[in-house]
Amino acid sequence: KDIEKYINENIKIENHEKKIELNLDEGENSAINLCVEKNVNIFISDDKKARKKAKLLSIEVTGTLGLILKSLEEKKISKEEAKKILDLLMSNSYYLSGDIYAKFLKIIDNF
Repeated sequence: KDIEKYINENIKIENHEKKIELNLDEGENSAINLCVEKNVNIFISDDKKARKKAKLLSIEVTGTLGLILKSLEEKKISKEEAKKILDLLMSNSYYLSGDIYAKFLKIIDNF
């Protein structure tokens, strides 16, 4: 409940006149505009088109796999936990090609 209150009070676009239309779904469009307005230099998304638009606005991007790697790098999760998270994502309709899945497992193993 506290997090919901914080989000409702603090995470909103305040200057609608400066909102940039990026021809994305409303959620991605709003998230990128929020990054611009609040000077947040990271956008987290797995949507290829949205990531490209964010990069054009000089916003750093990362996705789900990047967050897993960052968590490994910062020792917030173990290799085993990273693999479990990846498998859980895959079992819940997260799409990765077999090749990328295998490469990502190797990256995890090399940590």
